[in-house]
Amino acid sequence: MLGGPVAPEAVPGVETLAGARMVAGFGRRVAEATGAGDGAALVVDAAIEIARLCATSSRGSSEAGARRPRLRDHL
Repeated sequence: MLGGPVAPEAVPGVETLAGARMVAGFGRRVAEATGAGDGAALVVDAAIEIARLCATSSRGSSEAGARRPRLRDHL
């Protein structure tokens, strides 16, 4: 289990990512939204992993081909 402080500005930054699609530049977009404070790099890594898992879990559905998964679909 990972633990540690996360900068307060990262939390509202994550909220701005609702509906974000995992496309080119997604990691950069998350990094810009969460800032460079404590724990920001872990938040970026977690968001990328969540988006990757969302894409993997929706591959079997007929709707998956119609659109890319969004973070809010799985949070």
